[in-house]
Amino acid sequence: MKPVFLLLASLAALQAQTAHNVFLEDLTWTEVRALIQNGTTTVLIPTGGIEQNGPHMVLGKHNYRVRYAAEQIARKLGKTLVAPVVPYAPQGNFNMKYPGTIDFPDEYWRKLLEHIARSLRQHGFMVLKIWSSCATAGPIPLGFER
Repeated sequence: MKPVFLLLASLAALQAQTAHNVFLEDLTWTEVRALIQNGTTTVLIPTGGIEQNGPHMVLGKHNYRVRYAAEQIARKLGKTLVAPVVPYAPQGNFNMKYPGTIDFPDEYWRKLLEHIARSLRQHGFMVLKIWSSCATAGPIPLGFER
């Protein structure tokens, strides 16, 4: 009797975790559809970057920070999901002198964000917020914050 109880308790705990998951990439398409139908129509699109942050810091710092912050914001807002972190950003010449930095040209970065936003809008998300953790990424295209 105890093994069955433990199994059921574990399944219930797992289901509870899934019910509160805000990360789009961790959900099935049917879960996303149900969330949209129940009023979850806001999605955060976090952008990070792979760049130097000093000799003591990992190159992907921005990706870790923006994912964590986006999760906290989504939970506080409620009825909000977090799209996968866009891990690359325009870096400019300054950071490119440091090994490991990955530059993504501004024009392509903006196009990538545009197509991510269009995909999400097509599926029913009405409020799209693009947020960059990387200062060198420049201003976020205003047309996506509708």
